[in-house]
Parts: sequence; structure tokens; C-alpha cells
Amino acid sequence: MSLLYDLVLNMLQIGQMAFRGTKKLNLIQSVVFDAAYSSNENLLICAPTGAGKTNIAMLTVLRELKQHIDQGVIKTDEFKVRPNVIF
Repeated sequence: MSLLYDLVLNMLQIGQMAFRGTKKLNLIQSVVFDAAYSSNENLLICAPTGAGKTNIAMLTVLRELKQHIDQGVIKTDEFKVRPNVIF
């Protein structure tokens, strides 16, 4: 089995939207995928520039968002910090 995760098979629609145009995660992203996208574990990622740390951070943001989605709507009132912005 390849360590390179196929985003289409392993991510919900919100994840697919965020990673539009990306076919697979790279090695470091694949290794931490379950912890970043599916758990509330703390992570410390040390990797060289260009290794994909920003995409790992995006996975954690998506994890938080998907915990607050109900029938396709993000429940912004459930977040601890809310901006005073009206959309």
C-alpha cells in the first residue's frame, strides 16, 4: 500500500474543496494525515521549507470545521472565538 493518500477517497467534501486540484498528499502529509484530519491530538511538525507543513495546518483547520457542520452548514455560533462580522 502506498503511503500517499488519495484525497478523493479520504476527505469529506469540505476537504476536497480546500484541496481542489491536489491529487495526493505528499509523504509527510500522509504520515500525519490521521492525526491532523481525524483526531484532536497535539502535533509538532518539523520539516524543511516546501515539505508541506501549511497543508498539514489546513488539515487541522478542516478537522475543526467538519466537527461543526450540520447538513452542509458551518455552525459558526459553536466556535469559541467569533468575529464581529456579518456575512
